[in-house]
Amino acid sequence: MYTANIYNIQSFSISDGPGIRTVVFFQGCNLNCSWCHNPESIPNTAPVGKIEERCIQCGNCSKQYSPENCYAGALVQSSRVMTPLELWEILVKDHIYFAKSGGGVTFSGGECMLQYQFLADIITICREHGVHTAIDTAGHVPYDWFKQVKPDLFLYDIKASSPNLHKKLTGVNGELIWDNLRKLKRDNRPVHVRIPCVKDGNWIELSDIADRLKRLDVNEVELLEYHSFGLGKDKWYGQHRRRYTHATKEEMEYARTLFA
Repeated sequence: MYTANIYNIQSFSISDGPGIRTVVFFQGCNLNCSWCHNPESIPNTAPVGKIEERCIQCGNCSKQYSPENCYAGALVQSSRVMTPLELWEILVKDHIYFAKSGGGVTFSGGECMLQYQFLADIITICREHGVHTAIDTAGHVPYDWFKQVKPDLFLYDIKASSPNLHKKLTGVNGELIWDNLRKLKRDNRPVHVRIPCVKDGNWIELSDIADRLKRLDVNEVELLEYHSFGLGKDKWYGQHRRRYTHATKEEMEYARTLFA
């Protein structure tokens, strides 16, 4: 049975698919979005972060820089390797909330599709127990991998339209992402597109994105407001990400008119 590197499991989410959901965050991502709010999930192995406010200056980390060697809990590394059955033992605890709310489990990341064999296994287990499943993906993987996982819903992230801007913002040109979206629509797979609206980022291409989605006959679109939650983690992991401007309420209303 395949294993996966999981770095967080969050219960009672209401923003990652229908109903009340448990979100499983996978470690590892093949994009590097400049506004990422889970930067610790990008490496294939979770980095050791340091929470300075907890540090008691004992000096023990100079001997071995690991959470196990930190008395104060200042060093953190959240991911762990799990089997599908081990993950299911955790997910099943929320089964009653799924049933009553029409919710289920959403697999996110990082990029969960990088561990697609594991996804196929855990989705099969969820289906056998009548649990709705969704995959939150940026889509930058071979399309054959999409054929092997069969969730009830794809939450498909679109970051930009032009290859140049897409590469500047994410590290890849986005052509594979758009091509996979076209194939998912062609094959009548259930797709809900989600778009982060980032001023000074992809804002200038929102109209172009809307036009391309219309040509692909995409009917389900969710616009996500940019937030800077990931910046608070920068000091933990020694990263320095750009702080973008938040869109105003009026600007977000304008963005919605582009997709209406």
